[in-house]
Amino acid sequence: MLKTKPLERGFVIEFNPTFSIVEGHLFVYAFPKGMLDAFIDVLGLEEKKDLVRRVSTNEGAETAVSRGLIPIVLLCELSEQFNSIPPLEDHSLKSIG
Repeated sequence: MLKTKPLERGFVIEFNPTFSIVEGHLFVYAFPKGMLDAFIDVLGLEEKKDLVRRVSTNEGAETAVSRGLIPIVLLCELSEQFNSIPPLEDHSLKSIG
């Protein structure tokens, strides 16, 4: 479910949650409070937590890395469930780089 993948100038975090279909409806397991902190701890990124940005494409991941950020790839359909992770399009990024 959680892994990292090297990029040319950094790495990307990939999160592939388990899906379930119940009576024809697609459900994804929730992103409980504290899960991001658990990810950060497991990956040893405690001091870089504020650099994590959610992206939905490889291009977004490359852009984030080029700005010195740490991308976490999430499907577009899931991005709102992970709103505790700032998106790459966050206004604060305009002052970076």
